Amino acid sequence: MKHENPAWKPVPSGSRGKPVLEVPKRLNEKNDEFEGVSHTWYEYIPESYDGSVAVPLVVVLHGGGSNGLSGGVQRTAWHQIADRENFIVVYPDATNKMILDDGTKVCEFNAFFMKGPYNDDVTYLKLLIERVSKIYHIDKSRIYMQGQSRGDQMVTHFALVHGRMLAAAAGTSGPTRYEIMRDCMDNLKERVAPLPFYRWHGEKDDLGGTEAISRMELDDEHKKLWIKFNGCTELPEIIIDGRYNTEIYTGGQAEFRFTEFVGGDHSLDLSGANIIWKEFFSRFRRDEEGNVTEIHSPEIKKSEGIALVTGCSYALVNGTKVKLHSGHSSFIPDFIKGDILVPLEFFGEAFGAVVEHNVSTGEIIINYHGNKATLKVDSPLLMINENVFYQLDTPPKKENVGAVIPIKAIAELLCNWHAACSGKSFYLSKNHRDSIDHYTEHILTNILN
Repeated sequence: MKHENPAWKPVPSGSRGKPVLEVPKRLNEKNDEFEGVSHTWYEYIPESYDGSVAVPLVVVLHGGGSNGLSGGVQRTAWHQIADRENFIVVYPDATNKMILDDGTKVCEFNAFFMKGPYNDDVTYLKLLIERVSKIYHIDKSRIYMQGQSRGDQMVTHFALVHGRMLAAAAGTSGPTRYEIMRDCMDNLKERVAPLPFYRWHGEKDDLGGTEAISRMELDDEHKKLWIKFNGCTELPEIIIDGRYNTEIYTGGQAEFRFTEFVGGDHSLDLSGANIIWKEFFSRFRRDEEGNVTEIHSPEIKKSEGIALVTGCSYALVNGTKVKLHSGHSSFIPDFIKGDILVPLEFFGEAFGAVVEHNVSTGEIIINYHGNKATLKVDSPLLMINENVFYQLDTPPKKENVGAVIPIKAIAELLCNWHAACSGKSFYLSKNHRDSIDHYTEHILTNILN
């Protein structure tokens, strides 16, 4: 389809973020026409590339209000990774052109499946990949695409239409509205192929939500789409490390990952590209039949911790979903004065502690790696090794499942574990850097319900 290039139109610059990285010397600016429309893109060729060996290609799509240079080259670390891993990076400018109030020329991808009057960026990106693949010795089984914000939305739409060209894709900060994805899918000429997809979201990023749908719901809808397309199991592997809390969905034809960047805003952290390459892109390729295959298996360091949510009779112990009480009686924990009461037997099994409960006296003894805690039903006194005394805000109680104890207080005071809290959810671990946020709480609630 032939289309005309739009005129530059002025828009306010807003909070588009300042470039932070230097422009690398080996970066080449390219200009040419595709289907009668002029385009600009930037190519980074690592020094190690000599054309003798086919190398991967990574296409990086900038966010709105920027361009391939300011929003791609200077806001990500992709070219540094290309130097280390020997692959080529392409940073295309979007077609829809604008002028900011400071005179800077920026671009905006038409990520809404032919909704804009000016351009077809889906076709443009397809033609650009084909062109680069002819000029350089590209391993066509290892082509990847990552996009930020509006570029994230563009990655989604390209993946839905031409996903078979990619071995994996990643979208950061800007999930596509569900009704737009549905409109896109209604226009598809062929079924979407399974594709490894990695989504990132900053904890403090609420852009994309509306009165009708929150950002959390939008992330959920986007997640459901890829889990469905890839045929993944619904129960993910959970990795909580205090900075990049990640869900990993497998069990189908392709993997889906979702990372919540704790403390992050509407931008990709500079470490993001390295994580996306090492833990995701570098693992996948498409075979001659077009199926996604793994080049190497991931080295997943499983979380060693215990997740609990009030109102849920299950807990997540080292990534495994277990009942709080193994007998016929169910136990639904409450949130009492900043703590959660759990059955004594569950505490012993989850922490690897030896527990005793004298029903007649109400006395409870917990031995944890040489440390001894003594407490009593309905008493606020906690003794550790008989010489350290603490006052419990939430004393132990007697329930139909036996004695129940405040897990946060005992974990911190006796075991020296860290308790990360969000709302009425806890994540207890030995790593004192671990933390959870409102979306991680949302994930845990869905898993443990």
